[in-house]
Amino acid sequence: MARITNAVDKVHHNLSRGVEWSGKNARWVVASIVVFIILGSAFSLYGYYDQNKETKLQEGYYKTERAYSEKKRELAAKGPATLKAADLEKNLGTLPADFETVLSKNPSSQAGRMAALNLVEIYSEYGMPEKALAVYDRVGKIQPNDLTQGLLIFQKANVLSNVDKCADAVKYWDDLIKADKVAFFKREAQLRKALCLEKTGDVANAEQIYTELAQLKRADGKESQAGAQDLQDDSQVATEAQKYLRLLKMKKGT
Repeated sequence: MARITNAVDKVHHNLSRGVEWSGKNARWVVASIVVFIILGSAFSLYGYYDQNKETKLQEGYYKTERAYSEKKRELAAKGPATLKAADLEKNLGTLPADFETVLSKNPSSQAGRMAALNLVEIYSEYGMPEKALAVYDRVGKIQPNDLTQGLLIFQKANVLSNVDKCADAVKYWDDLIKADKVAFFKREAQLRKALCLEKTGDVANAEQIYTELAQLKRADGKESQAGAQDLQDDSQVATEAQKYLRLLKMKKGT
Protein backbone atom coordinates (compact mmCIF):
# COMPACT_ATOMS: atom_id res chain seq x y z
CA MET A 1 0.00 0.00 0.00
CA ALA A 2 2.84 2.35 0.87
CA ARG A 3 4.45 1.73 -2.50
CA ILE A 4 1.21 2.68 -4.25
CA THR A 5 0.89 5.85 -2.16
CA ASN A 6 4.49 6.82 -2.92
CA ALA A 7 3.91 6.21 -6.60
CA VAL A 8 0.77 8.38 -6.58
CA ASP A 9 2.64 11.12 -4.73
CA LYS A 10 5.43 10.96 -7.31
CA VAL A 11 2.93 11.29 -10.15
CA HIS A 12 1.30 14.27 -8.46
CA HIS A 13 4.72 15.84 -7.92
CA ASN A 14 5.63 15.41 -11.60
CA LEU A 15 2.27 16.79 -12.70
CA SER A 16 2.73 19.80 -10.42
CA ARG A 17 6.14 20.45 -11.92
CA GLY A 18 4.67 20.14 -15.39
CA VAL A 19 1.91 22.63 -14.61
CA GLU A 20 4.45 25.00 -13.07
CA TRP A 21 6.73 24.72 -16.16
CA SER A 22 3.75 25.31 -18.48
CA GLY A 23 2.82 28.41 -16.53
CA LYS A 24 6.33 29.84 -16.75
CA ASN A 25 6.63 29.01 -20.45
CA ALA A 26 3.06 29.70 -21.52
CA ARG A 27 4.13 31.73 -24.55
CA TRP A 28 6.22 28.87 -25.93
CA VAL A 29 3.47 26.34 -25.27
CA VAL A 30 0.90 28.46 -27.12
CA ALA A 31 3.38 29.15 -29.93
CA SER A 32 4.08 25.43 -30.31
CA ILE A 33 0.38 24.63 -30.49
CA VAL A 34 -0.13 27.31 -33.12
CA VAL A 35 2.79 25.93 -35.16
CA PHE A 36 1.35 22.40 -35.01
CA ILE A 37 -2.07 23.71 -36.09
CA ILE A 38 -0.53 25.64 -39.00
CA LEU A 39 1.55 22.66 -40.09
CA GLY A 40 -1.42 20.33 -39.81
CA SER A 41 -3.55 22.71 -41.85
CA ALA A 42 -0.79 23.07 -44.43
CA PHE A 43 -0.50 19.30 -44.86
CA SER A 44 -4.29 18.98 -45.07
CA LEU A 45 -4.47 21.73 -47.69
CA TYR A 46 -1.58 20.17 -49.62
CA GLY A 47 -3.36 16.82 -49.58
CA TYR A 48 -6.58 18.49 -50.70
CA TYR A 49 -4.98 20.38 -53.58
CA ASP A 50 -2.92 17.34 -54.57
CA GLN A 51 -6.06 15.20 -54.64
CA ASN A 52 -7.97 17.94 -56.47
CA LYS A 53 -5.20 18.12 -59.08
CA GLU A 54 -5.35 14.34 -59.60
CA THR A 55 -9.15 14.52 -59.92
CA LYS A 56 -8.90 17.15 -62.64
CA LEU A 57 -6.23 15.15 -64.45
CA GLN A 58 -8.39 12.04 -64.35
CA GLU A 59 -11.37 13.99 -65.66
CA GLY A 60 -9.25 15.05 -68.63
CA TYR A 61 -8.02 11.51 -69.09
CA TYR A 62 -11.47 9.88 -69.00
CA LYS A 63 -12.82 12.39 -71.52
CA THR A 64 -10.05 11.40 -73.95
CA GLU A 65 -10.35 7.69 -73.10
CA ARG A 66 -14.09 7.70 -73.86
CA ALA A 67 -13.46 9.32 -77.24
CA TYR A 68 -10.70 6.78 -77.97
CA SER A 69 -12.96 3.84 -77.04
CA GLU A 70 -15.69 5.15 -79.34
CA LYS A 71 -13.22 5.58 -82.17
CA LYS A 72 -11.91 2.03 -81.70
CA ARG A 73 -15.45 0.67 -81.89
CA GLU A 74 -16.05 2.59 -85.11
CA LEU A 75 -12.86 1.23 -86.65
CA ALA A 76 -13.61 -2.32 -85.48
CA ALA A 77 -17.05 -2.17 -87.10
CA LYS A 78 -15.36 -1.59 -90.47
CA GLY A 79 -13.59 -4.92 -90.17
CA PRO A 80 -9.97 -5.98 -89.58
CA ALA A 81 -7.29 -3.82 -91.14
CA THR A 82 -3.51 -3.57 -91.08
CA LEU A 83 -2.68 -0.40 -89.18
CA LYS A 84 0.26 1.73 -90.26
CA ALA A 85 1.87 4.88 -88.93
CA ALA A 86 0.49 6.79 -91.90
CA ASP A 87 -3.06 5.90 -90.78
CA LEU A 88 -2.69 7.26 -87.25
CA GLU A 89 -3.87 10.83 -87.77
CA LYS A 90 -6.60 9.78 -90.23
CA ASN A 91 -8.01 7.20 -87.80
CA LEU A 92 -7.50 8.84 -84.42
CA GLY A 93 -7.15 12.55 -85.13
CA THR A 94 -5.89 14.47 -82.09
CA LEU A 95 -6.45 11.63 -79.59
CA PRO A 96 -2.76 10.65 -79.29
CA ALA A 97 -1.89 14.32 -78.72
CA ASP A 98 -4.65 14.56 -76.10
CA PHE A 99 -3.20 11.57 -74.24
CA GLU A 100 0.25 13.15 -74.55
CA THR A 101 -1.11 16.30 -72.89
CA VAL A 102 -2.47 14.35 -69.92
CA LEU A 103 0.84 12.51 -69.58
CA SER A 104 2.94 15.67 -69.74
CA LYS A 105 0.96 17.42 -66.99
CA ASN A 106 1.90 14.85 -64.35
CA PRO A 107 3.65 11.71 -65.64
CA SER A 108 3.76 9.96 -62.25
CA SER A 109 0.06 10.49 -61.47
CA GLN A 110 -2.52 7.77 -61.96
CA ALA A 111 -4.04 9.71 -64.86
CA GLY A 112 -0.60 10.17 -66.43
CA ARG A 113 0.16 6.46 -66.20
CA MET A 114 -3.20 5.50 -67.69
CA ALA A 115 -2.59 7.92 -70.55
CA ALA A 116 0.82 6.29 -71.05
CA LEU A 117 -0.83 2.86 -71.29
CA ASN A 118 -3.08 4.06 -74.09
CA LEU A 119 -0.19 5.72 -75.92
CA VAL A 120 1.87 2.52 -75.77
CA GLU A 121 -1.10 0.58 -77.14
CA ILE A 122 -1.69 3.10 -79.94
CA TYR A 123 1.94 3.38 -81.04
CA SER A 124 2.37 -0.40 -80.91
CA GLU A 125 -0.74 -1.08 -82.97
CA TYR A 126 0.29 1.47 -85.59
CA GLY A 127 3.75 -0.04 -86.03
CA MET A 128 5.67 2.56 -84.04
CA PRO A 129 7.52 0.54 -81.35
CA GLU A 130 10.29 3.12 -80.91
CA LYS A 131 7.70 5.76 -80.07
CA ALA A 132 5.94 3.32 -77.73
CA LEU A 133 9.17 2.68 -75.81
CA ALA A 134 9.91 6.43 -75.70
CA VAL A 135 6.74 6.89 -73.62
CA TYR A 136 8.49 5.11 -70.74
CA ASP A 137 11.22 7.75 -70.68
CA ARG A 138 8.55 10.25 -69.69
CA VAL A 139 6.64 8.12 -67.19
CA GLY A 140 9.66 7.76 -64.93
CA LYS A 141 10.42 4.85 -62.67
CA ILE A 142 7.66 2.26 -62.40
CA GLN A 143 7.41 -0.60 -59.94
CA PRO A 144 5.06 -3.62 -60.00
CA ASN A 145 3.13 -2.29 -56.99
CA ASP A 146 -0.35 -1.91 -58.48
CA LEU A 147 -2.45 -2.78 -61.52
CA THR A 148 -1.57 0.29 -63.60
CA GLN A 149 2.17 -0.01 -63.09
CA GLY A 150 1.96 -3.77 -63.61
CA LEU A 151 0.23 -3.20 -66.94
CA LEU A 152 2.86 -0.67 -67.97
CA ILE A 153 5.62 -3.20 -67.26
CA PHE A 154 3.67 -5.93 -69.07
CA GLN A 155 3.22 -3.69 -72.11
CA LYS A 156 6.88 -2.68 -72.15
CA ALA A 157 7.99 -6.31 -72.11
CA ASN A 158 5.59 -7.04 -74.98
CA VAL A 159 6.97 -4.21 -77.10
CA LEU A 160 10.56 -5.26 -76.40
CA SER A 161 9.86 -8.88 -77.34
CA ASN A 162 8.13 -7.78 -80.56
CA VAL A 163 11.27 -5.91 -81.66
CA ASP A 164 13.48 -8.91 -80.82
CA LYS A 165 14.87 -7.46 -77.60
CA CYS A 166 14.01 -10.59 -75.66
CA ALA A 167 16.90 -10.31 -73.21
CA ASP A 168 15.47 -7.00 -71.99
CA ALA A 169 11.90 -8.27 -72.11
CA VAL A 170 12.73 -11.29 -69.92
CA LYS A 171 13.97 -8.94 -67.17
CA TYR A 172 10.55 -7.28 -67.05
CA TRP A 173 8.73 -10.62 -67.19
CA ASP A 174 10.83 -11.72 -64.20
CA ASP A 175 9.89 -8.54 -62.30
CA LEU A 176 6.21 -9.40 -62.74
CA ILE A 177 6.71 -13.08 -61.90
CA LYS A 178 8.37 -12.18 -58.59
CA ALA A 179 5.98 -9.37 -57.59
CA ASP A 180 3.43 -10.42 -54.97
CA LYS A 181 1.33 -7.26 -55.36
CA VAL A 182 0.53 -8.08 -58.99
CA ALA A 183 0.46 -11.87 -58.71
CA PHE A 184 -2.35 -12.06 -61.29
CA PHE A 185 0.28 -11.34 -64.00
CA LYS A 186 2.48 -14.24 -62.97
CA ARG A 187 1.23 -17.07 -65.20
CA GLU A 188 0.90 -14.95 -68.33
CA ALA A 189 4.32 -13.44 -67.69
CA GLN A 190 5.80 -16.93 -67.38
CA LEU A 191 4.25 -17.93 -70.71
CA ARG A 192 5.54 -14.78 -72.46
CA LYS A 193 8.96 -15.35 -70.95
CA ALA A 194 9.03 -18.91 -72.31
CA LEU A 195 8.11 -17.64 -75.78
CA CYS A 196 10.99 -15.17 -75.61
CA LEU A 197 13.40 -17.84 -74.43
CA GLU A 198 12.39 -20.12 -77.29
CA LYS A 199 12.83 -17.26 -79.77
CA THR A 200 16.39 -16.68 -78.55
CA GLY A 201 17.26 -20.38 -78.73
CA ASP A 202 17.04 -21.22 -75.02
CA VAL A 203 14.84 -24.20 -75.83
CA ALA A 204 15.54 -26.19 -72.66
CA ASN A 205 14.31 -23.48 -70.28
CA ALA A 206 11.39 -22.63 -72.55
CA GLU A 207 10.30 -26.27 -72.59
CA GLN A 208 10.59 -26.49 -68.81
CA ILE A 209 8.28 -23.48 -68.33
CA TYR A 210 5.78 -24.77 -70.92
CA THR A 211 5.70 -28.12 -69.12
CA GLU A 212 5.09 -26.53 -65.72
CA LEU A 213 2.32 -24.28 -67.04
CA ALA A 214 0.69 -27.12 -69.01
CA GLN A 215 0.13 -28.98 -65.75
CA LEU A 216 -1.86 -26.16 -64.16
CA LYS A 217 -5.14 -27.37 -65.61
CA ARG A 218 -6.72 -29.80 -63.18
CA ALA A 219 -8.15 -32.97 -64.60
CA ASP A 220 -11.19 -32.97 -62.26
CA GLY A 221 -12.13 -29.39 -63.19
CA LYS A 222 -12.67 -28.41 -59.54
CA GLU A 223 -11.94 -24.95 -58.20
CA SER A 224 -8.47 -24.21 -56.93
CA GLN A 225 -8.03 -22.75 -53.45
CA ALA A 226 -7.44 -19.35 -55.03
CA GLY A 227 -10.95 -19.40 -56.51
CA ALA A 228 -12.76 -20.02 -59.78
CA GLN A 229 -11.39 -16.96 -61.58
CA ASP A 230 -7.79 -17.96 -60.93
CA LEU A 231 -8.56 -21.49 -62.08
CA GLN A 232 -10.09 -20.17 -65.30
CA ASP A 233 -7.06 -17.95 -65.97
CA ASP A 234 -4.68 -20.82 -65.18
CA SER A 235 -6.64 -23.08 -67.51
CA GLN A 236 -6.31 -20.60 -70.36
CA VAL A 237 -2.58 -20.27 -69.81
CA ALA A 238 -2.27 -24.05 -69.50
CA THR A 239 -4.05 -24.55 -72.82
CA GLU A 240 -1.70 -22.10 -74.52
CA ALA A 241 1.33 -23.73 -72.89
CA GLN A 242 0.21 -27.18 -74.08
CA LYS A 243 -0.06 -25.84 -77.63
CA TYR A 244 3.41 -24.27 -77.59
CA LEU A 245 4.87 -27.38 -75.95
CA ARG A 246 3.48 -29.59 -78.74
CA LEU A 247 4.86 -27.23 -81.39
CA LEU A 248 8.24 -27.17 -79.70
CA LYS A 249 8.40 -30.95 -79.55
CA MET A 250 7.43 -31.14 -83.22
CA LYS A 251 10.32 -28.83 -84.09
CA LYS A 252 12.65 -31.01 -82.06
CA GLY A 253 11.23 -34.14 -83.65
CA THR A 254 10.39 -35.74 -80.31
